[in-house]
Amino acid sequence: MQVLLADSDAAFCETLTGYFALNDEFEFIEKRHGVCALRSAGNDALEVALLSVGLPDLDGFQVCKLMRQRGFTAPIILLGESDIESDMIFGLESGADDYVARSVAPSVLRARIRAHVRRYRQCNEAVFQVGPYLFRAASNLLSHRETGREVRLSGTEAAILRRLCLAGNRVVPRADLIGAVWGDNAQIPAQRLTAHIFHLRQKLKTGPSQAALLKTERGGYRILQARRRTDARSDFSRDTAWSHVNPHAGSNANAGDRTYAVE
Repeated sequence: MQVLLADSDAAFCETLTGYFALNDEFEFIEKRHGVCALRSAGNDALEVALLSVGLPDLDGFQVCKLMRQRGFTAPIILLGESDIESDMIFGLESGADDYVARSVAPSVLRARIRAHVRRYRQCNEAVFQVGPYLFRAASNLLSHRETGREVRLSGTEAAILRRLCLAGNRVVPRADLIGAVWGDNAQIPAQRLTAHIFHLRQKLKTGPSQAALLKTERGGYRILQARRRTDARSDFSRDTAWSHVNPHAGSNANAGDRTYAVE
């Protein structure tokens, strides 16, 4: 699962992610500033956000509230300096699902993350019809409607397909697709996206004579014969101008940000 971790303390982040590195189910996207966390919240693959209350530009309460206003529905856990009751109440009223002290044992935090994500997946599974398949976004699963054949997608492939499905029959520019899957400002080589598209296209084919459902267009990609069947999740608007949320955020706002997979 992809986790957004917004905290300005590099040492704290290193300790926390070092513990999570013992298990390969987590992929962290680190941000040191609130405005950068907001920009990354448009990543459709995110399943949980950890926001420090003490961010240097926008505090965690503000970031949480703005994320909810923009339609982010995945779990948000606020990390505070202490378990002061008033801060906890304010955080929950700001839209957070949980509030824990930064001193909490990593094992406890991991258990809370898993519990929140488990409930989120159960309650917010989007289902799309893509050609002959039903695509269950939260399960990373394609199911053929006639034969029952199931095709398992990787997390990245599922995020790409979900973003394309949300666009209907419109072309999704490569830059928008990269931002939706890996986060804004992610330094992702074009070849990496092309490779994922190739593998996804192969998985969508049911036979050598079938026309491709995933088309390459000028400047981007388009999925054919796609429509949403049911969706309990409110989609995050990628048209929101996050750069205007904090007019005082300077060019150094991205300093120290990291994106990597915990392996």
